Amino acid sequence: MKIMNYDTRIINLLLLSLACIALLIFPFRASSVNHIIPATLCKASDPSTSVELKSRESGLENLSQINTINVICPLPVRVYSEQSKTSEALMDLKIFVHKNENDSVPIECELTHQVGFSLEESLLPTNTNTDQTLTELNWKDISYEKYALSGYVISCVMQPQSVISAIQITGNVKDSDETLVGSYCAGAMNPIEFGEEVTSLRYLGNDITLTGKPTGSEFTLLGQINEIEVKATFKIENPVESGSLRLEVGSILINGWFTRGSCAEVNLADVDIEKISTSNVISTAQLKDISLFRSSAGHDASDDFESCRSMKHYLEPIEKENSINLIYAPITGTVVSLSGEEGGGFVDDQKTNQRIGIKSSSNPAYEIILYHVDVLEDLDLVLGQTIVGGQTLGHGRLVRVNSDDPEGSVADASNDFDISVSVGTTSGVANVSYFSIASDTVFEEYMDWNSKITSRESLMISKASRDEYPLSCDGEEFTNGNEDPLPRWISDK
Repeated sequence: MKIMNYDTRIINLLLLSLACIALLIFPFRASSVNHIIPATLCKASDPSTSVELKSRESGLENLSQINTINVICPLPVRVYSEQSKTSEALMDLKIFVHKNENDSVPIECELTHQVGFSLEESLLPTNTNTDQTLTELNWKDISYEKYALSGYVISCVMQPQSVISAIQITGNVKDSDETLVGSYCAGAMNPIEFGEEVTSLRYLGNDITLTGKPTGSEFTLLGQINEIEVKATFKIENPVESGSLRLEVGSILINGWFTRGSCAEVNLADVDIEKISTSNVISTAQLKDISLFRSSAGHDASDDFESCRSMKHYLEPIEKENSINLIYAPITGTVVSLSGEEGGGFVDDQKTNQRIGIKSSSNPAYEIILYHVDVLEDLDLVLGQTIVGGQTLGHGRLVRVNSDDPEGSVADASNDFDISVSVGTTSGVANVSYFSIASDTVFEEYMDWNSKITSRESLMISKASRDEYPLSCDGEEFTNGNEDPLPRWISDK
C-alpha cells in the first residue's frame, strides 16, 4: 500500500505541529495507562476531498457512498529528550475503524515515521484480519522519538461510509538490564547515591547502606538500622529524572519522592532564613493555642545541630473534631512524602491521617511537613505533584488512633496537629520555626490573633534558654517535661 506522497508529507509536518499543541489537551507520558485520542485529529490528505468527511459523536465518517478518502492522523505523543537508563520507552498504537457491512474491501492503514520532510519508515499493522466490520488495527512496541520535528502518523484509506472512531496510545516501560547509578535526592534533603551493588541513603537522620542491584523500572534494596530490617522499593516514574520510594523500617512505612541530582543546600551562617510561606496553614479564627519552638510540648523533634527538644509547632484548634479545621498548603512546591499516621493497624489509603511533605519550589532546600491531615476526597494528591500556596489540602484529623499504638484502640479526640520546617544546609539538616519562614502578611494574622505575639521570636524559645534548662529524653519521650520551667504554649487567652 502506498498512501503518502511529498505533498502529503508537507501536510503531515503541519499537522504534527498541531499535534504538539494538542498535547496541552491530551497529554501523554510514559506509563502503562491507555490514552484515547479522538478521531477528529484525522484530516483528509487532499483538502479537496475533506467536504465529504464529517466529525460526529461516533468519530470521523466518510459520508460518500462511492468515493474512498485518504486520511492522515498525527499522533500527539509527548517525547523525552533523554532516554531512560533503566527502561526502554515504547508505545502500542491502536486505531478503531468501522466499515459498511456490505463492503468486502479490507481496511488499509499504515504507520509512518516522519523526521522533517523525510519519510523514515512505514509500518503495516501487526494484525492482518482487516475484513471485519469493526476492526482494531494494532502496532506494537513503537519507539518514542526525541527529535523536535519528528513524529508518527497513521494513514488510512477510508472506504465509503466507513468511520474512524478513535485512536488508543498505550505507553510501555520495559525493563532493561542497565543499572541506575549516580546521585539523587529523596524529599528535599535526603541524599541517595546509587551504586551497582551498594547504595547509600540518608533518611530521617539515619545513614543507611542498602544492597542489591538498582536495575529496571522498579527494584527493591535491603539494609538495616540498629538491627532492624530496612526494605526500600524504588519505582522510576519519569525516566532518569524522578520516582517514588517506599521505605519500610520494621513496622514504619514511609512513602517518598526522589529526583535526579544532589540535594539543594544553603549556608544559614551567611544567608537569612527565607520567608517562603505565602499562605497560612489554618485560619487563626479556629486556633486556641500554639506550642513554642524548642518547647517540651509533644515529643522530641530535633535536628543535626540540637537534640532533645521539640523543634516544631503544635496547633491546637478550638473544635477538636474531624472535617472542621481546614488545612491549606503554606507554600508552593512538590509533594515529596505522603504517608499515613493512623495507628491500630490501619491500612494507609493515602487519604486518612496523612503526613504530607512539601518541597519548596522557590528554594528546594526547604521542606515543610504537615502532620495529621485528612486529604479532601476529591483531591487526587500524589507524590511528585505540584501544589500551590493557599490550596486547600484537607482537614486536620483530631479524632484518631495514635500512630504509636500498633495494636489499636478506640479513636479519641487529640489535642492538636503539627507542622515542621527543615532546611538542608551545608553542615546538615536544620529545623527552623514555621513562623520564621512566614511572609510578613501571613505573620500579621498571628499578631492580630494574639497581642502576646509581637515578633517571630515570641513563638520561640531561644537555643541559649533551652540549653540552660535542658530536657532529658528516653527515645522520643521527654522524661522531665513536667518539671520544665520554660513555657510550652501561647494561647488566645
